[in-house]
Parts: sequence; C-alpha cells; structure tokens
Amino acid sequence: PESVPSNEYDRAALYFKGDWTASGRNVRLYGDVNAQNKINGNGSSQIHGDAYTGRFTRDRSGNVTDSGVRGGIPVGDGFRDDLDRNGDGVVNAQDYPDHHGLTATGGEDNHKTETLTQIDNNFYRNHNNIPSYGGANPQNRFLRFVATGDGRTTQVVEYSNATFTSVVNTYNLPANAIIFVNGSIFAKGEIGGRVSVVSSSNIHFDGNTTYAAGQAKVDANHSAAFLAKNKLFFRANNLAVSGILYAENTSRSSAAFDSNYNVNGQYDPGSKARLRLSGNRIIKGTTNLSNYRDRVYGYDAGLKYFRPPGIPVVPSLRTVREK
Repeated sequence: PESVPSNEYDRAALYFKGDWTASGRNVRLYGDVNAQNKINGNGSSQIHGDAYTGRFTRDRSGNVTDSGVRGGIPVGDGFRDDLDRNGDGVVNAQDYPDHHGLTATGGEDNHKTETLTQIDNNFYRNHNNIPSYGGANPQNRFLRFVATGDGRTTQVVEYSNATFTSVVNTYNLPANAIIFVNGSIFAKGEIGGRVSVVSSSNIHFDGNTTYAAGQAKVDANHSAAFLAKNKLFFRANNLAVSGILYAENTSRSSAAFDSNYNVNGQYDPGSKARLRLSGNRIIKGTTNLSNYRDRVYGYDAGLKYFRPPGIPVVPSLRTVREK
C-alpha cells in the first residue's frame, strides 16, 4: 500500500548509530529507518515503512510513552500487521502502529546493533588484478571503465590526469575482478562483470559510473563496489552511480560523502543539477550531497545475491518452520 514490500528483509532500510533527520521539506523514504537514538522530521515529509528507534519506550500497561519520532513526521507501511500494545482489543493510534523499539540485544522487534567490517587493504592488494596499482608509493589513478564482451567484462582505460584525454594504458579484467589503488581513484564509465574498486585513500566520481549500457541495478552478470578507506567525492554536475558505496572516513572529516568539489577539483559548493545513487551505502560520518537540487537514493535488493568479489558477508540466521 505504501510502495514497500510486506517482508522487511526485502525492503530498503537505513541504519544510523545516532539520529536520522529528514531535513528540509517533502523528503520521502520508501523503506524502514533504524536509529539507535531518535528520528527527526516534519509533517511535509513521510516514512513509507516502519520506524525503529532506541528512544522507544512503553509503560507497564503497554502504552507507548515515547515513540522516538520527533517533529510530526508520519510513519506507516500500509499493512495491518501491528501489535495491540495496550491490550484494549483494537489496534489504533494509541498503539503507535509501525513504530518499534531498536535494542542492542534484541527485544520486541529483534533488531540488533550493527557493526562495520573495516576495509582490509592487504587483502585487496594481494588479490589485485592490476598489481602495479598497489605499489608501495601512493599514486592517483584516473580510470574510465568500458564494458566489453557483451557487457560481461570490463576494460580499464587509465589516463594521465583528470581531464581524461591522454591514455596511459589499458587493462582487460576477468569477469570477477578486484582493482586496488594505493592512492586516490578518479572514476567514470560502465562496469561489466563483477568488480570491486578499492582505494587506500579517496574515490572521486567524475562522471556516471554504472553497469553496461547504463544499467542502474545489478543482475547475475553485473555488480560493483566502490570502497574508499577515506572519502567518496561526487563531482560531476549530473551524476549517476551504482553499486555498494563505502567510505570509512579515516581522516574523521565531518562528511564522508562530499559534493563540494567540481570535476576540475575546485571547491564549488554551488547548486548542482541531478544525483542518482542506486545500490547500498555504508558511511562513517555524514553526507554532504545537498548541493544536488534533485536527489534520489535507490536501494538495490539484488546486491544481496549478486555480490562483487571480496566483500565481507556477515550471514544472518533465520528459523523457519515448514508445515
């Protein structure tokens, strides 16, 4: 009813170790929000899904005394699957439908605190399909990805600088490949096959970085990850990026995803046109992407199944009873 699946494991979900604030007006989230502290918003925005907060509390009678949601932002998934918390025989506003507690050890909602696995530079260096990129001395690399072999493999075209005009070398990757750069990566192009792109420093998106033929979402033959030990920079005025996007923010900057710089590397906080991110995002720190006037962050459920190589997987165990 609210354009989200009934099964929570198939939904887009945001997880925050502090607050989540829907700043501005007309923010729409199609999925669930998990905030270890609280959720902030206003009545012009809406969560089309469920809210899980660490501030959620009830009294002994089951009445909700604190939903953990502030500012009047509406929350609801549209399904009639909520608890009669106060036991009065009806599920109504007093039960706070679609509002739940988020605990570190489980509880009513059995959600648990998440931990992040840090990037292991040595692993990616040792499994690098372009060994020279992982040399002892940090060096920036300017890379354009070209989907080849009916879109099932990738050719890496290396340029001398961020103008992407003078070719230095080309590399043909296997269908499953890892690129590790000791230094920063400046990237754009189309990924064929399954590729993990890992930087010991920063990754700069200087143009659209998607799958073959501009495909935005993964399938059995295409998936990508862009893992930066420090920050991701979104620099093009009109930009689409697909895949797992990870910024570990080792410099402890305020923003781990940053859009304050243009493709010439100049500080340019002026308004940019359009940003489309499709995939899964893991961020240590905050994001500074509001320079883009038109922003859509799309969840890609296929990344649960079609993983690029070398991505740590923490399995979840479910108990299933078959009739």
